[in-house]
Amino acid sequence: MNLQYLRPSLRIMTAVLAILVGGYCLWRVFIRGESSAIGAFPWLLLAAAMLIIVAVLVAFPIAEVIGTWVSRFYMPAASGIPPVSYILAERYELERQWEKSLNEYQKIIDYHPKELPAHLGRMRVILRGFEDAKLAESYFRKSQKQFQEQESCDTLSKEWEKLCAEQQARGI
Repeated sequence: MNLQYLRPSLRIMTAVLAILVGGYCLWRVFIRGESSAIGAFPWLLLAAAMLIIVAVLVAFPIAEVIGTWVSRFYMPAASGIPPVSYILAERYELERQWEKSLNEYQKIIDYHPKELPAHLGRMRVILRGFEDAKLAESYFRKSQKQFQEQESCDTLSKEWEKLCAEQQARGI
């Protein structure tokens, strides 16, 4: 049975009950003082069983929290976000593998939405490879909403105008 599917409240209640039963068993042996070793053995065995239950229910989540906290010291940049790399996107674009290039640019934008070159590359691939001006314009509008800095918006608009002029020159 996988313990991660148990509700946390059920795990806590089970651990508290095991602690209470184990504590009672130890109290019977050490405080109340069972007179013989044979009489103390079942109580010690029950206390050990309760200790195992508590360890299974509580130790793993605590170890996971502590391990995650400690791992940040050794691998501070370890996150699910990959670093920015245009190598594949640009290579696919040079090889005219437009769909693959578009997918790579989209991955960059998904993980790093403020990467202006990725937005420009995506528009360029749509216009040059797919020749879909409406789709490129819709992505241009989305990209405009993404950037609030005036410099980025100006760069985006200038590149968009260049791409549109290039598209018109090819169409004539």
